[in-house]
Amino acid sequence: MLKSLSISNYALIDQLSMQPSNGLSMITGETGAGKSIMLGAVGLLLGNRSDSKVLLHEDKKCVVEGIFDISEYGLKEFFDQEQLDYEESCIIRREISPNGKSRSFVNDTPVLLDALKILGSKLMDVHSQHDTLQLGEGSYQLSLVDAFAQTMQDLEAYQQRYRNFRKAKKQFDELKYKAFEMQKEADFNQFQLDELSAMALVAGEQSELESTQEVLENAEEIKLKINEMLALFQEEQFGVIQGLGQIQHGLQSLERLAHKFSELRERFQSVFIELKDLSESLVDEESKVEIDFEKLEQIRERLSKIYQLQKKAWGKYCGGIDPN
Repeated sequence: MLKSLSISNYALIDQLSMQPSNGLSMITGETGAGKSIMLGAVGLLLGNRSDSKVLLHEDKKCVVEGIFDISEYGLKEFFDQEQLDYEESCIIRREISPNGKSRSFVNDTPVLLDALKILGSKLMDVHSQHDTLQLGEGSYQLSLVDAFAQTMQDLEAYQQRYRNFRKAKKQFDELKYKAFEMQKEADFNQFQLDELSAMALVAGEQSELESTQEVLENAEEIKLKINEMLALFQEEQFGVIQGLGQIQHGLQSLERLAHKFSELRERFQSVFIELKDLSESLVDEESKVEIDFEKLEQIRERLSKIYQLQKKAWGKYCGGIDPN
């Protein structure tokens, strides 16, 4: 029940304060006296929307405050749910600033307008000649039946059990969803494992395939370059090996003439052996290089499958970041 109402700077009201009696209180007056304005101010306490147009003085804020005796309303649970301080004398205040912003308070604690609207619907009924009475609403009819049958405790017990059920169902749905996600991830991992098993990969295979692919893709040019170098090495008249052989004979002759040239001959001999070995290695490499387009295509296909598996793994566990 409303125990006290104060209104300041609202519409035509500069300042108003009233305390209704415990019994029947009636406010009368001629048309335009301000009765509907008072009801409009009370509506703000019940969660109705407002704007700065209701301000009497545009440079001052509007404040509407009501004190309600809620000792018989059974609202302790609602206050606990909304994390509000429960007092039998509940103070509801609504403030509207000149810029149109509105703030709501219950026992000096800020609340959302939706919460205020729910609380207001439990505290007061406002009927006018154009409103449909609550008697036509099913929820109101049921509340009357519960009140008459004195089954409010049964209703509260049922509501508590229902809330527990909803909470348990929510937890169950969350666990069910997590299980679904885990199964989906397990299926994906098994699919990847099957793909990897089917590939029958061996350690170091990717590097070896990439190296072979590099040679096959450039086989013609590689053979051409090797043959050009071998021609320079092996030319009968002007080849490197032929020229170095002549230098070798010259150093041997110098060594026979004077022992001081032995060191030079030995140093050259080491270089000459290395160059001959290099020439033979080039011959060997040239023989290994093959032009095989079919083999190249097979290597490309296998590497492509390996790269696809890598991208899937990176996409799953690294947020889709490309490993390259």
